[in-house]
Amino acid sequence: MKCVACEAFHVPPPSLDARGPPSDDAPMVRPAEPSPFETLLTEHHVLVPTDNPFQRRARLLQALWRHERGLRIGEHRGAESSSPHSVPRVPPVSSILNEATAAPSHRASAATPVKRGRGRPRGSKNAAPGAKSTGTLSVVESITAYVTQHPGTSGEAARKALKIDRNKWSPAVAKAIAGKRIRKEGEKRSTKYWGA
Repeated sequence: MKCVACEAFHVPPPSLDARGPPSDDAPMVRPAEPSPFETLLTEHHVLVPTDNPFQRRARLLQALWRHERGLRIGEHRGAESSSPHSVPRVPPVSSILNEATAAPSHRASAATPVKRGRGRPRGSKNAAPGAKSTGTLSVVESITAYVTQHPGTSGEAARKALKIDRNKWSPAVAKAIAGKRIRKEGEKRSTKYWGA
């Protein structure tokens, strides 16, 4: 094909590649036929061109599952659906909160503690950071006694033998080492403890 406007100004027609302009006898390039998988996706109305292969498979599996149960495309919310596989509808969180705060029962008002002043109550499990507790000292003493009787023991073995939680173990061991009651050698899981 010749461009009339290009001939008039003696400008060569634009070429699509380095081989020159396409000729009239060049074969026409047909668009690629969709793969059987893409055809299947199209039949189930789940072909999204931007999906990666995993997303395409997931959409197809969802469509097949939905088709087996006779569900239409869209949201299905429990009892409103006529399907025998429907899930019971869960009320929104806002309605549950409104019910809880609407009218306090007489039992709840009797169980409500009297408002105290600032600070934590005595003997509270959640002690303030840095506060001394007698529980940690007894843990330090039990660790010291165990390590003295079993020199070179690992921390994990001592902790399991004494049945001490991990969150109480670390500060107690740090206090025992700082107080020079025990000493340690090694790092991390290979740490061994000896009596001082």
